[in-house]
Amino acid sequence: MTSPPATSLALKDYPDIAGTASSLLGLARYAFGGIAAPLVGIGGANDAVPFGIVAAASAAAAGLCLGLVRRRRGPSVFGRT
Repeated sequence: MTSPPATSLALKDYPDIAGTASSLLGLARYAFGGIAAPLVGIGGANDAVPFGIVAAASAAAAGLCLGLVRRRRGPSVFGRT
């Protein structure tokens, strides 16, 4: 539900390379999914701890990336600081 609008917002300033950037974003999604899937299954079907660890690590990595992007770009895309 959030992926298409997020991709559109990310690519709006780069119409000349939107196809290439879109394909790289799709590749990154599949790559992270391919890495996370086996890690979640390490504990077996009855253990939710690996899923919690992978979800927490993914959320922390997303927060770190957001902090790095905000620091580099300045104000957010919504006009708030």
